Amino acid sequence: LLSLIDQIPEDQRPPIKLPPYDRFGWFFGRNESETYDGTFQVGTGADHVQNTGVMRLWNGANRTDYYRDTCGTIRGTTGEVWPPFGRLRGTPPNVTVFAPDVCSSVTLQYLDEVERYGIAGLRWIGNDRMFDNGVHYEETACQCTAPEDECPVLDNGAMDVSECKFGAPATISFPHFYLANDSYHADITGMQPDPNEHRFEMELEPYTGVPLSVKAQLQVNLHMRNYGLTLLQGIPPVMLPVLWFRQTAALTDELADDIKIILILPDIGVYVAYGIGAIGIVGLVLAIYFSVTRWKLVGPEELPPKRAQPVMP
Repeated sequence: LLSLIDQIPEDQRPPIKLPPYDRFGWFFGRNESETYDGTFQVGTGADHVQNTGVMRLWNGANRTDYYRDTCGTIRGTTGEVWPPFGRLRGTPPNVTVFAPDVCSSVTLQYLDEVERYGIAGLRWIGNDRMFDNGVHYEETACQCTAPEDECPVLDNGAMDVSECKFGAPATISFPHFYLANDSYHADITGMQPDPNEHRFEMELEPYTGVPLSVKAQLQVNLHMRNYGLTLLQGIPPVMLPVLWFRQTAALTDELADDIKIILILPDIGVYVAYGIGAIGIVGLVLAIYFSVTRWKLVGPEELPPKRAQPVMP
């Protein structure tokens, strides 16, 4: 079908962009591909530990042309490697992940403390800010791909990713339109949003930055409306859910044991330092004690006499 459309003269085609492929599939080209998500340049932490895992370039650039302002800036980590937070005081900061599926970065908000395998961690979640489009939060207005004077075009809860997907009328939301505007539920049946099932979560051990658990889940939707095609005439505008997917990862028992060892190493170092210091103090006390004891046993009269020093005239 795409090949046939490509043969139609451009001035007679419907106003749609064609992908650089001869077929269509939601995850076409991803299987066994090492380059589907693009090329990443990530900090190793050699210059500074806080740059560990931080994205620098995506496909050779530090920003994309799909979104304006900060929404187009390459920010955050890839999600697998994080810089250590150290011993935190006060409320932990939000964390940002670069998501190639939306060609942008998403920010997770701190929620609470957790414990996995006896390891204390912190949990961040995706809340209503993630796909707000500037409806409630000004900093998310750059998610809108329309001219600024026309934004916001979409209600909060679904992010336009059409520019990222070769012009396909696609949006991204949480599964079952969780945290989305009620307008998305109006003409769709079967939506049952549940925070326990559909929330985007990430748990990290703050001192090392090691992920304890990840549950990333998103829903792909088609923004159905009249695009000038006879096939779509008479169809009311609707955000049609197509599929939703979940990517999970969790710490294993073996890795948990390794992390526990890493976490106690600083304390072991402190105790060793205290022990060495204590041994030094004990040695000094013993040296003084034996010197004083010897002086008392010998007596001053038995000590070698001092030689008289000659006096110069």
